[in-house]
Amino acid sequence: MSGASPQATSCVYPPFAPGSGSLSVRADFNGDGYDDVALFYDYGGGHVALFTMSGHGCNSIDQPVRRWDAPYWGGGTKFVTAGDFNGDGRTDVALFYDYGAGHVALFTLTANANGDGGFAAPVRRWDGPYWGGGTRFVPSGDFNGDGKSDLGLFYDYGAGHVALFTLTANAGGGGGFAAPTSRWDGRYWGSGTRFVNAGDFDGDGADDLALFYDYGNGHVGLFTLSANGSDTFTGPFTGWNAPYWGSGTAKMAVGNFNQDGNDDITLLYNYGGGHAALFTLTASAPGDRTFAGPTLIWDDTAWWADATKAVITGGFFAGAVRDGIVLYREDSTGHARLCIASPNGVDGNSPPGCIWDAPHWGTGTRAAF
Repeated sequence: MSGASPQATSCVYPPFAPGSGSLSVRADFNGDGYDDVALFYDYGGGHVALFTMSGHGCNSIDQPVRRWDAPYWGGGTKFVTAGDFNGDGRTDVALFYDYGAGHVALFTLTANANGDGGFAAPVRRWDGPYWGGGTRFVPSGDFNGDGKSDLGLFYDYGAGHVALFTLTANAGGGGGFAAPTSRWDGRYWGSGTRFVNAGDFDGDGADDLALFYDYGNGHVGLFTLSANGSDTFTGPFTGWNAPYWGSGTAKMAVGNFNQDGNDDITLLYNYGGGHAALFTLTASAPGDRTFAGPTLIWDDTAWWADATKAVITGGFFAGAVRDGIVLYREDSTGHARLCIASPNGVDGNSPPGCIWDAPHWGTGTRAAF
């Protein structure tokens, strides 16, 4: 694997100043106010590692630094996500582990308080010996508006029956969680949910959940479960309905793309044959619970859409008032790239430009966020 050592950027902005108008960061592991990127890597044989790439607010990013290496961790990590679970202003990492036979657990790697970008060793925060194997999505968001990230567990019981549970971050800020609590039960919801992401779509300070649903035959829809600030949700509400959209939606991500302070949706569409496009769905006025669009922001007939493994959003340059969109590409030869579609004007984006290129990175990246 190449590209695994620190490399200083030639473009460094001053540290983030509160009240400067910058966006709320989504993955700031060192607490400098700028978004970073993390890569969870599986070498095989139970050996895993976590790398981070520090951003400096200028559309550039440091080379990957290995922050955690676990030769005997095992192969059970099913989901990896990020959030500030202890409320200290630095982003931590959560690992959802499946031991098999219905036994699951949640571990966190807490960001170091000194701001060096590293993490403490994994701590098991919840153990579910009889939870079952139905967890399909683990979104991270502040569902009660207390300034700490919580976790959602979207559970599929089969036969169209799904449910949402949350693990609420402890009020004391120690990085732990309360036991899972049922927040929504969709007994007849169906089996078409393809993506679940958290974001504050109505601007009330508590993160909601967006559910992208595929009915089949090209018909898709977007629903929201709206957080009310007390760990409960209302809905689901229909935010967007597209009977003829098609079946090519490959990724969904959340970010603020129009400067209004409310989170929006971006969709990566794979037309096949290397043809890819990015669309945005813009959250409407608070309380409306609908989305305008879709709006095409980028279209490329030679992008290698199949190799795009993740879509990441965040403020990657100083003074940002809208999120950039980063595409993580990793092809079958192990050639990896990070390319950013930077905000351009009021609501547009520049075509993706690559800010990291690693021809020999390898094919082991299981999560990029």
